[in-house]
Formats: sequence, structure tokens, C-alpha cells
Amino acid sequence: MSSTSFRVSVLMSVYNGEAYLREALDSILHQSYSSFEFIIINDGSTDGTQDILEDYHDPRIRLYHQENQGLSSSLNRGIALAQGEYIARMDADDISQPDRLHRQVAFLDCHPEIGLVGSSIQTMDFQGVLKKKIHYPLDHHLIRWSMCFINPLAHPTVMMRRSAVNATTGYNPDTEPAEDYDLWTRLSNTT
Repeated sequence: MSSTSFRVSVLMSVYNGEAYLREALDSILHQSYSSFEFIIINDGSTDGTQDILEDYHDPRIRLYHQENQGLSSSLNRGIALAQGEYIARMDADDISQPDRLHRQVAFLDCHPEIGLVGSSIQTMDFQGVLKKKIHYPLDHHLIRWSMCFINPLAHPTVMMRRSAVNATTGYNPDTEPAEDYDLWTRLSNTT
């Protein structure tokens, strides 16, 4: 797939994520917005993750296997491989709404001064029953203010400009498990 055929690089790093992996993959592959590449880094999984990933033959998927290096290093590898204008994060245990990519691309297209966008989330239990909705700040100034106290963006809901991420050093492995919060903080200085 050539880099001119998509605008979005969906990025997933997975380590032993077989439990919900099919649902996560399907929720991306069935998006209403289809102009994307799906970069999946299998970070040394020892369960059935690799078998599940290899069951998928969608041409948008770019699958990479590596020894376990941790989330930040895997995401940095994915960012280096990304060709889309935007990078959308996805985790192996999350499900995206069918219009997620469409809505986020439209928002970023209309707001060139904004470097990243996220969304609210809804939790579910192990039986798939929907539970609590968690809403995050919407206003740019409120997001920046909230960063003093909390992480105001749910990592697997974020879409960010590749140019903004490339202007930073990417994810810092020394800040795990707050690698996302650290990146948002550094991005907030430039976007």
C-alpha cells in the first residue's frame, strides 16, 4: 500500500493480548473511515496473540513481530514506521466506535492548530456488559489546566499529528506506566 493511499496510521502494540484482540482488530477494520494503515507490533507475546494476528489478511495491516521491549519502545517503533499524516492509538483490549477515525480526522482537519484529540470512554466487564462512562475535558484550556492534576486523555482514544509527535522524542520508556501522560505534557508545549 503506498503512502499516498491513506492519511491515518493506526498503531497498536500488543503483548499477550489474546483475550479481546479479535474484537479490537475488528473494531478498527470495520471503521467507516477506511483510508488507513494498521501497524501492529507484536511485542514478544507468549500466548495465542501471534496466531490471532496471523489469521487476519487485510491489506491495510502491517504486522511486525519482535522480542519483548515494552510498550514505549514498541510504540516508538510504530511511529517510525507510520506513513499517515495522523497516528491513531489503539490497544488490544479496547473497542473503537465505528465512526471514531472519521470523526477524529474531521476534527483535526478543521483545527490545524491542535496536535491531538481523544474521546470519552465506556468501560465494560468481562462478560461484555457496558458499565461506567468516563468523560474527559473538551476545551483546550481546560485540558491544559487538568494536566496539572490528572491525565486528561485516554491513551487508546487518541489521534495525533505525526508531525507533532516527530517534533518530540516520542514515548519515553523511563516514564512507564505514564508514558502517555509524559508525551501529552511535552506535546502541550508545542500544540
